[in-house]
Amino acid sequence: MKQKWHEKAEKKTWASLTQVKQHIEKNKLEKIVSFDGAELITDKASYGLYAGELSIWFEDKRKNRKLQKPAVKTKNTKKIKAAVKKVAKKKAKDND
Repeated sequence: MKQKWHEKAEKKTWASLTQVKQHIEKNKLEKIVSFDGAELITDKASYGLYAGELSIWFEDKRKNRKLQKPAVKTKNTKKIKAAVKKVAKKKAKDND
């Protein structure tokens, strides 16, 4: 579910996803589940950053998986998804 702070965050230009993470922690907005530098996952949403533009995907609680379409579409959504998939594949390969 989109919260008021998400709307402000989408309009802001961020230097890094670490900056977004620190903002969430400092203001106690959500609980951080995982962060690998390319994707930030909280108890309420997943975040990606490309060229300073924040993309937010909200969790589908019924199926406990990410929705196929991002809740917030940006011009860089496809690039962010591709970058996140690339990092996930690399992590999986490194773990094997």
